[in-house]
Amino acid sequence: MANHVSTHVDFQKISDEGKAFLNKLYEDRVRKEHRWFPDFFVDGETLTYEQSEMYDYTIDNIGAKWSYIEDFDPEYSTMNITSAWSCPDEGLVKLLEMIGEVDPNVVAYIRYEDEMPNFIGAQVMTANGIEEYMQLESEELMEKIFDEVEGLREHWDEDEMEFDDEGQDMYYENLWEIINEVQENFLDEEGQFYLDGEHNAE
Repeated sequence: MANHVSTHVDFQKISDEGKAFLNKLYEDRVRKEHRWFPDFFVDGETLTYEQSEMYDYTIDNIGAKWSYIEDFDPEYSTMNITSAWSCPDEGLVKLLEMIGEVDPNVVAYIRYEDEMPNFIGAQVMTANGIEEYMQLESEELMEKIFDEVEGLREHWDEDEMEFDDEGQDMYYENLWEIINEVQENFLDEEGQFYLDGEHNAE
């Protein structure tokens, strides 16, 4: 079974026009029975619903072979997406470009993590695409956790590549808090420049 990747999208800077445009796309295009993320791009002319579900389209245009919208908040302009193997960043770039037609200063913060997690990441996106990007693979994330959790390394067996029972508990007690901290620190540091400026789509 494919690893699931959870992606959280937060439109940190979006005008009333941009929000109305995004909400209308969601209401008019996304089929609510299964909330297929590529539905955002179905216009009935250049792309149909049937085409949006084809492997060649999703891999080339979305960045993941399948992706579903788990929830969408029209008031706060946030959504959570579950996808296969990777973040659907190519689809998110397309969505930001579309919103940029009515709101050229739109800024979104993206956070994602594989379910294991084999990797985690964060991105700052504008109507121009991915502006800032960070991804940690599992080994890098493990080193970060070792640095943050005192005494954890002592419970790691390098030969067996596993924790003892106490280390396992310590690891999972801290894992998701540290992931969230890493992502938020990156976005806070790298994203403020785009929130403060005027970044018009070309």
